[in-house]
Amino acid sequence: MLAALAGLAIAGCRLATAAQSDPPTHIRTIDPDAEWSEIKSSRAAGRSGTFVLELRPTLERSALWGSQDLEAVKVRVLPYASNFWEELSTLLRWRYEAGPYDPAKGRDAPQLVADGLARYRKALVAGGLEDAAQDLIIEPGRRVSLALAAGDYLVLSEAECCSAPIHKVWVWLIRTRLDPDATAVVVLEDANRLCLDAWTRNGTRCRDR
Repeated sequence: MLAALAGLAIAGCRLATAAQSDPPTHIRTIDPDAEWSEIKSSRAAGRSGTFVLELRPTLERSALWGSQDLEAVKVRVLPYASNFWEELSTLLRWRYEAGPYDPAKGRDAPQLVADGLARYRKALVAGGLEDAAQDLIIEPGRRVSLALAAGDYLVLSEAECCSAPIHKVWVWLIRTRLDPDATAVVVLEDANRLCLDAWTRNGTRCRDR
């Protein structure tokens, strides 16, 4: 009997592990006619502001390898929609919930994010805001400025660095409001809005699940 119970316990653990490995499947729909009303009205009225992005994560120095540099990072700026925010949040937390080194998640997650972005961009086109989505390449320590219609935006980016023995992963999913005739500054650094710590090979250190 004890052996049977132990077998059931092991099977249950395996099922739980398998369930955690399955990617989120619920796709949040976007209604182009109902979303982004403020950005649409701001654009029509000529109300805009300045959106400033800066990349500034912390890099350690290794006694063996010396200082290491983070290369330029791709950053996406998109008009905010709550359904899409929820989809990205769920997907990214699933991807990194046990650290960044799960091979299956590392293989599947980028395509799932790309599929979600493709659907969202189609909705932006249908809503007449195809040019409101910006894909930028930002170098560490340099600022990039955008003139955008007033409203709410989200910033999405993932970066990793460097060679052994230091390897860190940063994930940024940030919501920012841009008011008319104002400047909104978004700094991509260690203390980001998805996780307060970068992940390292020494273990996941995330206090903001």
